Amino acid sequence: MASRRRMVFTAVTGGAEYSCETVGYDTRRFVTGGAIVNRTLESEANGCFVCGPGNPIGLKVRFRMEADVCRAEFTADRRHAGYRDVTHGGIVFSLLDDVMANWLWLQGIQCFTAKADIRYRAQLPIGVAVRLEGRCLKRKGRLALMEGKVIRSDTDETVAEATGSFMTSPS
Repeated sequence: MASRRRMVFTAVTGGAEYSCETVGYDTRRFVTGGAIVNRTLESEANGCFVCGPGNPIGLKVRFRMEADVCRAEFTADRRHAGYRDVTHGGIVFSLLDDVMANWLWLQGIQCFTAKADIRYRAQLPIGVAVRLEGRCLKRKGRLALMEGKVIRSDTDETVAEATGSFMTSPS
C-alpha cells in the first residue's frame, strides 16, 4: 500500500496566490492551472538531499511545474566542489535525477529511479547559476521515460543531460 503523505501547496494562477493542504494519495486534483511555486513536504521525502526542506545538509532546490516542464535553479558553492572550483559530477547527477523525478512527484506520483544514463558536456564552475529542466518523454504502465538537463544561466550551454526510467508506485 502506498504511504499517505501530507503536502502543502502554494500555487500562482492569474496573478493571485492560493494555498491548499491535502492528506492522501492523489494531490493532482488540488493543483490545476498555474505554476506550483512552493511545496512543503511532510513525508519521507522531507529528508531528500536535493529538495528536502528538512535535510540540514541538503541542496534545498525548489522545483515547480511550468506547462509540461519541471524547472528549478541552483548555484553550487565551495561545499559542492570536486576539484579546482568545479562542481562535483555527483552533485550534477543528483540535480538531474531529481528534476526528472520531480516531474512525476509534483503531479502526486511517487516513483524511484530504475535506470539512468548521463552525458556530461562541460564542467560547471562553482558559483555559476544553472537552470534545471525535466520532461516526460513517454509513459507506459508504471514506467516513465524521463529527460533532464542542467543548463548554464549565463551562456545557455548544456552542462549535462540525462535520460532515466522511473518506476511509479502502483495505483
